[in-house]
Amino acid sequence: MVDRPASPGRIFRSTNAKGGFSFGSLEPGTYRARVRRVGEQMDTARIRLAADRVDTLRVRLRAYRCYGY
Repeated sequence: MVDRPASPGRIFRSTNAKGGFSFGSLEPGTYRARVRRVGEQMDTARIRLAADRVDTLRVRLRAYRCYGY
Protein backbone atom coordinates (compact mmCIF):
# COMPACT_ATOMS: atom_id res chain seq x y z
CA MET A 1 0.00 0.00 0.00
CA VAL A 2 1.20 3.52 -0.63
CA ASP A 3 0.37 6.78 1.18
CA ARG A 4 -0.26 8.69 -2.03
CA PRO A 5 -1.40 6.32 -4.77
CA ALA A 6 -1.41 7.45 -8.38
CA SER A 7 -5.07 6.47 -8.59
CA PRO A 8 -7.80 6.07 -5.95
CA GLY A 9 -7.40 3.08 -3.67
CA ARG A 10 -4.45 0.97 -2.68
CA ILE A 11 -1.88 -0.45 -5.04
CA PHE A 12 -0.86 -4.08 -4.52
CA ARG A 13 2.04 -5.99 -6.03
CA SER A 14 3.28 -9.56 -5.72
CA THR A 15 6.97 -10.37 -5.83
CA ASN A 16 8.84 -12.71 -8.12
CA ALA A 17 10.75 -15.76 -6.80
CA LYS A 18 13.63 -13.53 -5.65
CA GLY A 19 11.42 -10.94 -3.95
CA GLY A 20 11.60 -8.37 -6.76
CA PHE A 21 8.71 -6.04 -7.55
CA SER A 22 8.14 -2.74 -9.34
CA PHE A 23 5.69 0.14 -9.64
CA GLY A 24 5.62 1.71 -13.07
CA SER A 25 3.08 4.48 -12.60
CA LEU A 26 3.92 6.26 -9.33
CA GLU A 27 5.13 9.84 -9.16
CA PRO A 28 8.48 10.48 -7.42
CA GLY A 29 8.08 11.12 -3.70
CA THR A 30 7.96 9.39 -0.34
CA TYR A 31 5.62 6.44 0.15
CA ARG A 32 4.87 3.88 2.83
CA ALA A 33 5.10 0.23 1.77
CA ARG A 34 3.46 -2.54 3.74
CA VAL A 35 5.00 -5.95 3.14
CA ARG A 36 3.40 -9.24 4.13
CA ARG A 37 4.02 -12.91 3.51
CA VAL A 38 1.45 -15.60 4.24
CA GLY A 39 2.04 -16.92 7.75
CA GLU A 40 4.21 -13.98 8.83
CA GLN A 41 3.62 -10.61 10.44
CA MET A 42 3.46 -7.49 8.28
CA ASP A 43 6.32 -4.97 8.18
CA THR A 44 6.14 -1.33 7.08
CA ALA A 45 8.89 0.72 5.45
CA ARG A 46 9.09 4.25 4.05
CA ILE A 47 10.56 4.50 0.57
CA ARG A 48 11.57 7.50 -1.49
CA LEU A 49 10.93 7.00 -5.19
CA ALA A 50 12.91 8.78 -7.88
CA ALA A 51 12.56 8.53 -11.66
CA ASP A 52 14.71 5.94 -13.47
CA ARG A 53 16.19 4.51 -10.26
CA VAL A 54 16.35 0.93 -9.02
CA ASP A 55 16.68 0.56 -5.27
CA THR A 56 16.63 -2.11 -2.58
CA LEU A 57 13.96 -2.23 0.11
CA ARG A 58 14.92 -4.29 3.16
CA VAL A 59 12.16 -5.56 5.41
CA ARG A 60 12.13 -7.94 8.34
CA LEU A 61 9.29 -10.43 8.37
CA ARG A 62 8.64 -12.49 11.48
CA ALA A 63 6.72 -15.74 11.62
CA TYR A 64 3.66 -15.93 13.86
CA ARG A 65 4.22 -17.95 17.02
CA CYS A 66 2.12 -21.04 17.45
CA TYR A 67 1.45 -22.16 21.03
CA GLY A 68 0.08 -25.64 20.45
CA TYR A 69 -3.21 -26.90 19.15
